[in-house]
Amino acid sequence: MHFAIYCFRTQENNTMRTWLKTDDTASYMEPDLFIKGNLLFSMNQALLTSDGTTQQLIVGQSILNMLNKIPYVEGVGKNATFSKITSFAQLNTSYVLLADSKHGCIRGVDRYTNKTKLVAGICKEQIYYSDTHTDGDLTHATFHVVSTIAYRPNEIYVVEQMKKTVRKVDLKEDKVTTVVNEKNLRKYDVPRRFVIDNQRNMIYLTAFNGLQQINLVNDSVAYLTKEKGKSGSELLSNSKWSGASEIVFIDDDTLLVTDTFNGRLRVIDLKSMTVNTWCFSYAKSKELCEYHRSPGAMTVMDCDVYLSIVETIQKLKLPAWFCGKDKGKIPTTPTTTKAPTIPKIQSVALKQKTTPRPDLWYVWPCVIATSTLLLFLLSLCNSSTCRSIYTFSSTEFFSYFVLQLSIMVTVNAVQIWRSQKH
Repeated sequence: MHFAIYCFRTQENNTMRTWLKTDDTASYMEPDLFIKGNLLFSMNQALLTSDGTTQQLIVGQSILNMLNKIPYVEGVGKNATFSKITSFAQLNTSYVLLADSKHGCIRGVDRYTNKTKLVAGICKEQIYYSDTHTDGDLTHATFHVVSTIAYRPNEIYVVEQMKKTVRKVDLKEDKVTTVVNEKNLRKYDVPRRFVIDNQRNMIYLTAFNGLQQINLVNDSVAYLTKEKGKSGSELLSNSKWSGASEIVFIDDDTLLVTDTFNGRLRVIDLKSMTVNTWCFSYAKSKELCEYHRSPGAMTVMDCDVYLSIVETIQKLKLPAWFCGKDKGKIPTTPTTTKAPTIPKIQSVALKQKTTPRPDLWYVWPCVIATSTLLLFLLSLCNSSTCRSIYTFSSTEFFSYFVLQLSIMVTVNAVQIWRSQKH
C-alpha cells in the first residue's frame, strides 16, 4: 500500500483555514464528548471548549500567569487554579482528568458542575527538577512534572517528560508503578505523547527520535522504529524520525503522527506496519510542511484535522477515502494528486576552497580613532613635558591621518582580491 498525498491536497482542493483564534497555542485537544461538535482544549492554566466561533471557559484561567509559584486551589470554574494543564483524558461524557503539570498531580473536573477534585498524586505549589517521584500506594505516590495522561478502564497512564518515565495508576489496586524509565529509551530520547489501543492492548508512545510500543498485558517495551534520521522508508521498522511528537488515531487501524524536525506528518498503518509521509518540504503548498516551526496540539474530528498553530486552531479536511462510504478503500495509485518530480542532481567535484584571512575593516577605524584621540588630548596639554612629546604641526597631523587611511584601504583591497581569487 502506498500513500501519495502531499499536504492534504484532495479533489476539493481544500486548504487549511483558521477555525478559531485563541489567546495562545493550545497544549492539547480532543473532540468534546460533553458538547457534541465542540472541540475541548487546554491552554495555559485553563480548560476550554469551542464550537469554532466562541470559546467557553470550563476551569482555570486562560491568560498566561507568569508567576513561578501558582497556588494549588480546588474550586469551581475560574476559582480553581492550575500551574499548567498540559494534557487531559475524558473518562466519559461528563468527567475529565487533567494533568496539572508543575503541581505534580492529576485532577478531575465534573462537566455538569465544573468542580475540580484531586485524583492522584500530592499537589505541590511548585515542582523542581531535583524533586523525586515515588511509586506505591495512591495516597503516598508522588509525580514529577506531568506532561501527558491517558485513560483506559481502571487505569491512568502518565508521562513525566523531564524524568523520562511512563507511570501507571491502577485505580483498582490504588497503586502507582513505573512502566518505562530511562533504561527503556535510546540515548537523548524523551517520551512525549501517547495513545492507547484497547483493540490490540497496546500503547503507542512518541519518544522524540522514534516510536515505542508498550504491551499492556505484560508491560513490555519495544521500539518500532530505527535510530533518528531523515524520514523515509515504507516499513515502520526501518523508518527514521526526528522529533516525533503529537499522535492521534484517524481510525482504528491508522495513526497520524507529527515528525517535527523532519517537517512531516506521517501515517502509520497498524495492519501492515507501514509508514508513509503526507507532507513533503518540497511540496507546492507549505501550509502543513511548516507545521514544525510552531508545534502545538493535534486531533481529528469528523474527518477533519485540527492543528494548534500560533494562537489559532487550524482546520483541514482529511482525504476523501478516509470518510464516508469509501473509508478504508485507499487507492494504490491516487488520481487527484501527482507526486512532485524530484530532479536528479549530478555530483560535481568541487575545488577545495582556501579560507582567506579575516577582513580588517573593523581594525583600522579603531587604530585611527585611538591615535586621533591621543593626539587631541596631547594638543590640549601646554606643559613642557607634553610639548616635548607632541611636536606635530597641523599639516603633519593631516598627513598622518591620510597615511593611516591609505593603509586601511590598501589592506582591505588586497583581502577582497584574495577572496575573489579563491
